[in-house]
Amino acid sequence: MERIVPAAVFVNPAAGRGSALRKVGELREAFARRNYAVKIVETASADEFRGEVRRALREGCAMLIAVGGDGTLQLLVNEVLGQNVQVGVIPAGGGNDFAAALGITKNVEKAVEVIVRGKTRPVDLVRVRNSSGLNVVYLGGGGMGIDAEALRYANGRFAKWPGRLR
Repeated sequence: MERIVPAAVFVNPAAGRGSALRKVGELREAFARRNYAVKIVETASADEFRGEVRRALREGCAMLIAVGGDGTLQLLVNEVLGQNVQVGVIPAGGGNDFAAALGITKNVEKAVEVIVRGKTRPVDLVRVRNSSGLNVVYLGGGGMGIDAEALRYANGRFAKWPGRLR
């Protein structure tokens, strides 16, 4: 039987065109050097991600960490809302706007150190009704009108452009 650990790290292997997946070994080593036990979970879909987060909550994980971009963090936050857990993020996505706004580094060693030290801060969340009619929690920058149109292009025609240039 697998030993339950107090922290779970959820890796979105598609984030950052594979950047998150390439960081797994470095993450494992960084946590191990600090004697901080984590369970690293790689998921293949948003549904699998949600299921693994729910499993970690049932198992009593007190710290849940997203490795990916804004979308990965958004999935995690929506699953844990109302739970007594801490959420961390190690930026490895295409834009990482939320992490950048908080000054969270892409450097794995430094990001892991912040998490291990338990450095937290409250952030504001916004509840919105999406185009499917679902109420979801949103964090990060947002926009309407021309901003939404620009996002459509960024995720479509320009999706292969790197990082913030997109």
